[in-house]
Amino acid sequence: MLFISSYASVAFSNPLLKQLEKQSVPSADEAFIFSAHKLDEGSMILTWALKENCFLYENKFKVDSDDIELEPFDIIGEAVEIQDIYFGEVKVYFNLISKKYKFQDETNEINITYQGCNEKGFCYPPISKKIKPKNLNYL
Repeated sequence: MLFISSYASVAFSNPLLKQLEKQSVPSADEAFIFSAHKLDEGSMILTWALKENCFLYENKFKVDSDDIELEPFDIIGEAVEIQDIYFGEVKVYFNLISKKYKFQDETNEINITYQGCNEKGFCYPPISKKIKPKNLNYL
């Protein structure tokens, strides 16, 4: 038992093993590079640039404010159907996805949730972000 504990502590402290682990599974922010910009006073564009072999589920996006779900008025990027090992037949986005949303002037905070996986079979838990429209830069 002491041998296993010692091995585990060596594995977690070994920089080479940490680097290999980091290279094999990127963090969620590395796999799905998120950005948000204002288009005008009442609309914004949310964009995800996806790392190679990573994808986002079409049905796992949720954007809301004050419990009111916001619907995109324009989507850039096309979802493709795949046979997913976890969810069966689903539509996903590869490479790049942008969604344009309208919001009210008095909107203080917008909640964004999305989920994706990589083609090696690693799925990320749902990812949540909060943005304040008044703090967004114009595109």
